[in-house]
Amino acid sequence: MRKILESEVYLFLLNPKFVVHELPFLEKYKNLKAAFFLNVRMLLVWGIILAFISLVFSMMEVSSPFSILSQRFRSLKELPKLNVFLFAVVLAPLIEELTFRGFLVFTRFMVGLSAGAFTYSFGQVLLHPYLSRYFIIVTAFVVLCITLLVLKEDRLKISLRTKRRLLYFSCTLFALVHISNYDVSNVSVGVTLVLLFAVIPQGVTGICLSFVRLKNGIAWSIFYHSIFNLICIIPFLLGH
Repeated sequence: MRKILESEVYLFLLNPKFVVHELPFLEKYKNLKAAFFLNVRMLLVWGIILAFISLVFSMMEVSSPFSILSQRFRSLKELPKLNVFLFAVVLAPLIEELTFRGFLVFTRFMVGLSAGAFTYSFGQVLLHPYLSRYFIIVTAFVVLCITLLVLKEDRLKISLRTKRRLLYFSCTLFALVHISNYDVSNVSVGVTLVLLFAVIPQGVTGICLSFVRLKNGIAWSIFYHSIFNLICIIPFLLGH
């Protein structure tokens, strides 16, 4: 049964469906479980490739270009564990799901929420050094209100092709925005390629989250995102 559901995730990637059905809890749980295990398997493949490349560089006695990825974990050690937990498991899943997947049902309210969340997310990433957090929050709320006022219909009339393009774009953008996790000062072609490889897991996870969001609802994709982030930071939380 899980393999059948996992094949649905593959089919979703090739041919996304935007019809949201009310499913019983057990069906939603099976969808989440199938997406999660497929997600984990694909990330294991990514990890094996990364380990193999690093081993080749080690055998050649050449510094691996992937060493820059460890900077993320060194910077995490400087932060209080409670702050990392609250951000990774509570705040980030909520904001990111509303930003990148909330709008995928193309209703007026969810598009408004996504517009506000998008403004907040990218304000934090790009403008936080120059603008106060409160200003960014107020701006995000204003964008939300303006979006709700501008959109007249409760459900937006958008072609299937456009919906699919927006879904692929949101998954790609979700991956690329995680490049900001790495504090890299000297950017070159080689470093750029390494960073693009580094955010492949986020791209894969974005696809699985989109599947869960459209199959089960936004609350389930937020929960999935929280559990996934929690698993990722467990080594940091258990470390000294």
